Amino acid sequence: MLTLKERGKVYHEKARMVIACEGARGIIRKNIRKASDNFIVTYQTFSEGIIDLDTDFFHVFLNPHFSGYDAWFNVKDNHLIIGVGVKNASMMKSYHSKFLSFLKSHYNAQIGKPEKMEVSIIPEIRPGYTVDLGEGRVLFAGDAANFLNPMGEGISSALASGYAVAEAIKSNIHGNNINPNIYFKVI
Repeated sequence: MLTLKERGKVYHEKARMVIACEGARGIIRKNIRKASDNFIVTYQTFSEGIIDLDTDFFHVFLNPHFSGYDAWFNVKDNHLIIGVGVKNASMMKSYHSKFLSFLKSHYNAQIGKPEKMEVSIIPEIRPGYTVDLGEGRVLFAGDAANFLNPMGEGISSALASGYAVAEAIKSNIHGNNINPNIYFKVI
């Protein structure tokens, strides 16, 4: 029986095994680990335009003037993607604006009105950063397990860790607990 609390409500779920793939702010991990919210808010825009940076690369800027975490530029589907990561969500548009100004003044960016904006949450990578695989009959995958590469991309890690968790469960389908370290044999 898994008991979860969210926004004052209590939920009870019964399952033989649980794979929590619910992102950086998932309630399963938060309830089991009593974890604090150590995450980064990402804000990025998709615009048409031109810039004097090689569009075949993902560019990361670690200047704290542009972001409380990191700022980035890349191109996907002929759109300039300009983003920032922040600890304080109320600062995301301010940092983004400073970063846009920097790109315009240093790389001759000519950026159209954003066609799309995205806000998301990722785990915060800090010194001593650890992966949390879960325990017993509850295993974590993707952002819920803190799988994330240093540039903030998490889809490939989510797919690989989700597959590894499924394999770990398959290898012990009749057991009561799963050794999360089996996970590493698959990854």
